[in-house]
Amino acid sequence: MATPHKVIVREAKPDDIETVAKMVAAITEETEDRSMDIEPLTHSTRVVLDSPDKGFCLVADVAGEVVGIVLVTYIWSFYRNGTTWWIQAVYVRADWRGRGVYTSLHNQVYEAAKASGDAISLGLRVDPDNHTAKSTYSRLGMSETKSHYETYSQTLAPWLSHLPEC
Repeated sequence: MATPHKVIVREAKPDDIETVAKMVAAITEETEDRSMDIEPLTHSTRVVLDSPDKGFCLVADVAGEVVGIVLVTYIWSFYRNGTTWWIQAVYVRADWRGRGVYTSLHNQVYEAAKASGDAISLGLRVDPDNHTAKSTYSRLGMSETKSHYETYSQTLAPWLSHLPEC
C-alpha cells in the first residue's frame, strides 16, 4: 500500500505560473463549457504573482506536484469600509477531489484574511448547478449571499468583449 502524501499549501512561485493558468482554463472548461486561451491566463497569473496589492495565488502541493489552486483578489467596499477577499479561481484536479485539498487551501486563505486586519469577508461566484461546490463552501462556513441587486458592467478593453465579466 502506497504511503499517502501530505498536502502542502504554499504561495505560487514563478515556476507554477503555467500550471495555474492551465488549471484556471480547466475549471472554465468544466463549469462554463468554454475553452480559454492559456496566454492571457498565464499573463494574468504572472501579474498577480508580481503584484501582491492585487491578490495572491496559493497552490496545494503533493510531493512536488500541484494538485489544486486558489487565486484571490481584493475588492474594497466604501459602504462597509473593508476589503472582501474575492476568490477568483478554485481548481482541484479530479483525482484529488474529495480528499481535503480545497479545505486546506480555503483554511489558509481564511486564516490569512482574519490576520490581515482589513478583510471583512471572503466571496466567490459558483455555478448554481454545482451542488458539490456549494456543499463544500457551506461546510467551510460560507453562505449564499442574497441581494436584490443585479450586476451591470461595461467593458473598457475591446479585446475582452467576447468574454463574460469576472
